Amino acid sequence: MNGRILGHVGQLRNGSLELVYDEAYRGDPAATPLSTAMPLTATRYRDRAVRPFLVGLLPDNDEVLSRWGQTFGVSHRNPFALLGHVGEDCAGAAQFVRPERLGDLSRGRIDWLDEADVESRLRAIRLDPTAWLWGADEQGQFSLAGAQSKVALYREADRWGRPYGRVPTSHILKVASGRFSDQEITEHVTMRAARLAGLVVARSELAAFGAERAIVVERYDRLVVEGELERVHQEDLCQALGLLPDKKYERSGGPAPTEIVKLLRTRMTPTVADEAVDRFVDALVFNWLVGGTDAHAKNYSLLMQGPDVRLAPLYDLTSGLPYQEELLGHARDSRIRTDTPMLRMSMSIDGESYFSEVRMSNWQSFAKQAGVDGERIVQRIRDLGSSLPDDVSTAALEVHGFDASAVLSEIVDSVVEHVARMMKAFDQANGTQASHRN
Repeated sequence: MNGRILGHVGQLRNGSLELVYDEAYRGDPAATPLSTAMPLTATRYRDRAVRPFLVGLLPDNDEVLSRWGQTFGVSHRNPFALLGHVGEDCAGAAQFVRPERLGDLSRGRIDWLDEADVESRLRAIRLDPTAWLWGADEQGQFSLAGAQSKVALYREADRWGRPYGRVPTSHILKVASGRFSDQEITEHVTMRAARLAGLVVARSELAAFGAERAIVVERYDRLVVEGELERVHQEDLCQALGLLPDKKYERSGGPAPTEIVKLLRTRMTPTVADEAVDRFVDALVFNWLVGGTDAHAKNYSLLMQGPDVRLAPLYDLTSGLPYQEELLGHARDSRIRTDTPMLRMSMSIDGESYFSEVRMSNWQSFAKQAGVDGERIVQRIRDLGSSLPDDVSTAALEVHGFDASAVLSEIVDSVVEHVARMMKAFDQANGTQASHRN
C-alpha cells in the first residue's frame, strides 16, 4: 500500500483465502487497513472476510473474467489467481503483486500513447466488451469493478499513457455498451447535473479520440502529493460489509439504505458520519428524482487514510429513464402509465422499490428507522425537485462538439417529466396527510 508491504494474501490447499498483515505495518498507528471489515486489530483474516474484498476488485462481468482466465491460464472463478496478473492497479491504494515482481514495481514507468492508440483501444472495447486488457504479455494491468467496458490510463495535461509499477492510473475511460446507445453521454450529463445540484461527485467530461467517444472520469482515489500522483485507498460498500458483488442489489440480498446508514455511523467518527449520512441521503433523493436505476451498494464507496474513513464522492451516476424500453422490454409509451409501477430502484425507501410508488410516508418512515432528520429530507426533496430540471438542462447544454442532440433531448425530457411526476406524488401525499391531521 503506497509502496509499503501491507501483508500477504495467500490461497490454501483447499482453495480458501487468507490475509496476514505484516507486523511492522500493523503496528503503525497511521497505517491504513485493507478493508474496514478487516481492521488492523487482528493479524490474520480468513476466506469469509478476504474473498468478498478480492472479488470486489474484479469486473462484475463473467465474460470478461472468462477471457482473463483463458488469457492467463487460470480459473476465472479464482480471484487470487486473476489478481496475480491484473492486481497492480485497482480501486484504492492496495497493489496486489506477486513476489517476483516486487522489483519491477519499484521501477514505475509510463508508455505514452498518441490519439490513434487511444482510439484503437476504445474501439476494441466498444466492439468487444471483453477486450479490457492490452495483451497477455503485459503484467500488472488494471482491474476495475463494474460491467461496463472501460480502460484505465494516466493523463498528463493533454497526453495519455499506460502506467506500470508504482505509477497509478489517473482516469477511467468508458464507452457506451451495445445495449444502451449513447450511455456515456447520459452518464456524464447525470454526473454533471448532480454537481450543479451541489452533490459531491467525481469529475467527468466527454472526449473524442478520432472516431471514438468516451466519458472520461477523473479518479477520486488518486491525489497529487508534492507533484506526484499517489493512490488513496478505498472500498465499495459491498466490500465494507463483507458481501460478494452478487449481493449489490437490495432485492438480491444486498443492504437497504438503513443498513448503510448504520455502517457509516459504525465506521466513522460521529461528526464525519453525520456529514456522510446527509450526503448519502442526498444521493438517495437524487437517484429517485432522476430515475437512477443502478445506484447499488457497489456504487458507493469509503475513502480510507490511516484510521480515518469518509464517504467517497459519488460516481457511476446515470439515469435509466432514456432506456426504459431496453430495461423493461415494454413499448415506449408505457412509461406514461403512472398508475402502474415501472422502473425499480436498486435500494428501496421503506421497502418500496418502484420509483412511482414512493410516497412522502415512505421517506418519513425511512427517516425514523435510520435515525435521520425527517424535516431535512423533506426539504432536500423540495430543493432538488425544484433545481434538477434546470440542472439537467444546463448539463445538457454544456455538451458541445458531439452529434448528440437526440439523446440530450431525451435525457432532459425524460428527467424533467419524471421529476414532475415524483414531486406531484410527493405533494399529493403531503396534502392528504395534512388534511387527515386537520
